[in-house]
Amino acid sequence: MANLLESLLEGSVQRSDKHRLTVSRRPFPERPRDVFDAFAVMGHAASLEGLMRAFEFKHADPRMVAFAALGRWPTWQELTDLPDPYKPQSHLRRLVLGAEFRRGLAARMLLAFPEKRRLLHVSLPRGAGARAVETMSTHHPVLPLDLDENRFRDHNVLMPAIGAFANLFETTRTLAVSLPAMAAFVTPGRPGTELSALHWDSAQPPCRVGDLLFAVLRPPRERALSAVNAALHALRAGDGLALPAPVRGRIGPPPEGTNLGAWRNFGRALLPEIVSPDPVCRALGDGTAAGTLEACACVPIQLVALPRFDEWARVAIGPMETPRRVSPEPILRAEDLAAAERDMLDGRTAEDRAFYARFDAKLSAGTLPAVLGPTL
Repeated sequence: MANLLESLLEGSVQRSDKHRLTVSRRPFPERPRDVFDAFAVMGHAASLEGLMRAFEFKHADPRMVAFAALGRWPTWQELTDLPDPYKPQSHLRRLVLGAEFRRGLAARMLLAFPEKRRLLHVSLPRGAGARAVETMSTHHPVLPLDLDENRFRDHNVLMPAIGAFANLFETTRTLAVSLPAMAAFVTPGRPGTELSALHWDSAQPPCRVGDLLFAVLRPPRERALSAVNAALHALRAGDGLALPAPVRGRIGPPPEGTNLGAWRNFGRALLPEIVSPDPVCRALGDGTAAGTLEACACVPIQLVALPRFDEWARVAIGPMETPRRVSPEPILRAEDLAAAERDMLDGRTAEDRAFYARFDAKLSAGTLPAVLGPTL
């Protein structure tokens, strides 16, 4: 998602020389938002050196530095571990390169910009998750949740990534996040605990009145077979990572060649390894249909029918700019399953099927492509 200037120029903005882009020196930040504002000015050219040059450190003390970087006050141990004489530049440098800064960045961005509407996507297995993120990222900054990976330990990778996201905040009135559990969006944090990958510890939940909370639903049996077929297509394409070593040890290696019958038999063996019990009810509720209906009744979640996702997204998120993926023909089909395999599949999707039946009945009774959770 390009900023306004880059959109007009139809390309990213880069310096013609080898110097790093910096910003005008400003008073030392009093809140994390001021730090993100400095990143926003630097954009893709953000650097550690540029951040250090952005602030006046003359009156900065350890408490100010910790609060600006991490959104919290330092502990007594952290204060006593600081060198004497105190060097605020070195302190800020160490904090922004630390694991805590990277791990909690998305949560601090949401808290730093409370005026921006939040798009909160509950990513369900085989529920158009990649499609939803692609659609959101076309119009809304999708906050990064992977900054604790090893590649972001290099500040030459981390700083431009943060600058690119922060730069988008100046041209959008929204922020987007995708996570695999609804509780991460609707349950307040508690001091000293971390809630999912968002690392949210605020007294209020991320989802507020006016935000968009949504998930994409598809029939549970179809979802389960889709998960197996995705693994089979990956294995046929040579992706050995699609079959973890423990699974290979239990069911053996995948077949060689392109014999469809052999691959279907392998898919039948793979079925109990891939299909987990009621993944939708576990992601949206307590694992049961009744508990999931109760959880959805308490929050303004929009449950979207997969075949009508594009129709819904054009209004709720924005026009599509990415081509719709064409799914390959399934290798394993429902009619290929033996009675015992169908019974196993039904047993592992029983609660999901009960929940989906309520959703489907409500959807069929109306004309809209989505159903509000409280109406179920």
